[in-house]
Amino acid sequence: MFRTQIDCTDINSKLDFMQAMDKAFGFPPYFGENWDALWDCMRDMYWINDSEIVLEIKESNLLIGKLKFEMINFFEDLKRHLDKPNNQSVTSKSFDFELVN
Repeated sequence: MFRTQIDCTDINSKLDFMQAMDKAFGFPPYFGENWDALWDCMRDMYWINDSEIVLEIKESNLLIGKLKFEMINFFEDLKRHLDKPNNQSVTSKSFDFELVN
């Protein structure tokens, strides 16, 4: 299982969030630090060898407060993706996230 985390204490902008996600997952060099690029990378994860991926989001309440509308859209899209049959990404990996305050 590949388990990673981001700590939202120092995230104050969309760019901060994108950089934290990039650091947590080690996205490919073509990652464009925007919502579409993030979504594409999160659906693929070909560079991670494990079949199960878990993202722990520490101080998630701070993130929701700072980037409310963007986060609501991101997590709604991610939830829709996770609710698909078999909860699997393009490369047949399961993904889950945990919000920790």
